[in-house]
Amino acid sequence: MRYLFWLLLLFAAAVVVTIGAHSPAYVMFVYPPYRVDMSLTLFICMMLLAMFVGYGVSAS
Repeated sequence: MRYLFWLLLLFAAAVVVTIGAHSPAYVMFVYPPYRVDMSLTLFICMMLLAMFVGYGVSAS
C-alpha cells in the first residue's frame, strides 16, 4: 500500500511539472548592458538544484 501511495505521488508530481512546463512565463535578469532571459520552469529547476547542492555541501 505504501508503494502505491509513493507511485501515485510520483505520477502527480510528473503531471504538475508537465503542466507547469507549458507556462509562457519567463524570468529576466538585467545588469546593464547584459540581459539574461530564461523560462520560469528552468529557473525553478535551477533554484531547486542550487538548494539541494547547498544542503549537500553544508551537511558534509
